[in-house]
Parts: sequence; structure tokens; C-alpha cells
Amino acid sequence: MNTIRKKETWIDDIKIFACILVVLGHFFQSMIKSGIYLENDVIDWFLKTIYYFHVPVFFICSGYLYQATVHFICLKDWGRNIVKKLLSLGIPYLLFSTATWILKTIFSGSVNDEVASLYDVLFLHPISPYWYLYTLLFLFVFIPVIKKRNYYFLGIALAVKLLNIILGDSDFYLISAICQNAIWFVMGMYMSCFQITEKVKTRVWQVRGEWGIILFSILSLLFYFFDGGKLGAFLLGMLACISLFLTYISIKPKKESFFIMLLKDSTWPIFLMHTLFAAPIRSILMKLGISNWIIHTILGLGISIVGPMLVVLIMRKWTWMEIFFYPEKKFRVWIAKRNGKDR
Repeated sequence: MNTIRKKETWIDDIKIFACILVVLGHFFQSMIKSGIYLENDVIDWFLKTIYYFHVPVFFICSGYLYQATVHFICLKDWGRNIVKKLLSLGIPYLLFSTATWILKTIFSGSVNDEVASLYDVLFLHPISPYWYLYTLLFLFVFIPVIKKRNYYFLGIALAVKLLNIILGDSDFYLISAICQNAIWFVMGMYMSCFQITEKVKTRVWQVRGEWGIILFSILSLLFYFFDGGKLGAFLLGMLACISLFLTYISIKPKKESFFIMLLKDSTWPIFLMHTLFAAPIRSILMKLGISNWIIHTILGLGISIVGPMLVVLIMRKWTWMEIFFYPEKKFRVWIAKRNGKDR
């Protein structure tokens, strides 16, 4: 995975963009629910627009890396991969979902949504943003890597998505989550399998991607006033994702500043911790009687991004903290050291 990440920096770049949108989406929603922001068409349009594509972008990147780095030869290999995913996704999911549940319970009077029981939050109805980890884990379990260059998996995933649009969501959360998001994950797998990225690294494709983004922006504005339904939302999300990937893949890598490199290293911690940093700040300000939206915006958004980045800097000194964010990697290092000592 490290080799791929070094060669294809666009994956990190587009994940930064999507992660910032996730932070903005959750922050704006929380501010509206807290009554600090008044609902208006600009914020409503922005929220509706980013939700067409920002999480699908993460699923596409995950599918791309999954296909590029995982190789099954036998059932035993599949089992090993599941164990790795249980560690790398399961531990952060349980840890940060529990932390969020505790936070919401403690600040139940000032945070936005009171949550159900911990069991319900962890196993039945995951909370944002950790439902992504929950869904992704089961996509890894149920979807094998593509071994032959055909479109069977893509056709099945598309059919499942269309059936979900027509029939509606299941009462069982996991089924609905997989039906809604498998198409994006499989799209990423096909991008890797057919080496799409090598075929679109030209200025022409970048321009096409940029025009696609402009078209998406116009259509999203129309869809805000004229409901396009679930099918329209899916197609609009598809247009946004394809346009973004064409644009990011085609951009030539440039020398990066320390801040950008730190931001890339912090994408995963920001995704996991932004709500844990923002909610207490908002609660403290409210208890102090500070309701000015400008102060809340500067401090809330600032701590949502800077807080996790500071954790990353601390983690470079205290590497044991990696167990909370990269448990599979940390366990692998510990096992290697132990085996080395045994020899």
C-alpha cells in the first residue's frame, strides 16, 4: 500500500478534500441543530450538495486500494485479510464510537442528538461518521477481489443499487448500508483492475473533469429547487465522483509544504476525531454564554482540524498511541520485534 500511495498521490489529495467536506458537513449540521446557525438556502444547498459525493469518494478510494493491494489465493488468505480488517477498522470503530457515545451522554443537554444504548450504537445503528467504518468492514467481508477483467461485479453492484432506489431501504441497517454503498466500493476496484488512472493522466482529462464539476454544480443547484429523486441524486453523485477523480488524477504532483504533508498524515485522525474535538468546545462556549456564530465557527472548525493534527505530531513522539488509529500496523510491528528477539 505504501508503494501505491507514493506513486499515486492523488489518493491522498482527494481524501483530504473529502475529509474537509465531512468536517464541514458535520459542523454545519451541529450548528444548525444547536440553534447557533439559522437555516438558510445557502447552507442547506451546500449540505445537500456535498452529501451527493463526499462519502462515496472514500468508498471509491477504499475499493481502489483493496483491489490494488489484496490478493486471495485460498480461503486462508481471505480469513487473514478479514482478521486484518477487523483490527484496522474494528478497533477504531469500537473505540471512537464508544467515546462519542460517552460524550453525548455526558453533554446530553448541549450536544445535538441524544443517542440510544451503547449496544444499539455499536452493533445496530452506527452513528456518524463511524457508520462508514462499520459498512466498509462488511464490504471487505462480502466482496472478493476481481480476478478476471469482466464487468460482472460492477453489473451486480449497479443492479443492487437500483433495486435499493426502487424498493427503498431495508429495516436492517447493515443491508441498507451495503446496498447503498457497494457500487462506489466496486467502482474503485474496477478503477484499479483496469488501470484507469494510467489512461487519464493528461491535461485533456483534467479539463473534462473540471467541466464535469461545473456541470455538477449547476445541476445540484437545480436539484435543490426541483427534487430529482433518489435516482437523480445517485446519477448526480456519480457525475461528481467521476469528475473529481478525473481532475485529481490528472493534476501533476508538486512539492508539498510541511502543513500539507502533515494534513495528509492527519486525514484518518481528523475523520475519526473531528466531532470529539468540536462538540466539547461548542458545549463549553454555550455554558459560558457565548453564542456568537463567528466565535463558534472559528474555534469549532479550527479545533476540528488542528486538534487531530496536534495528536499526529504527538504520536510521532509517542508511537504507542498509534494503536488507537492504526492497530493492525502496530500489532504487526510488535510481532516482528518479538519474533526478532526470539531468534
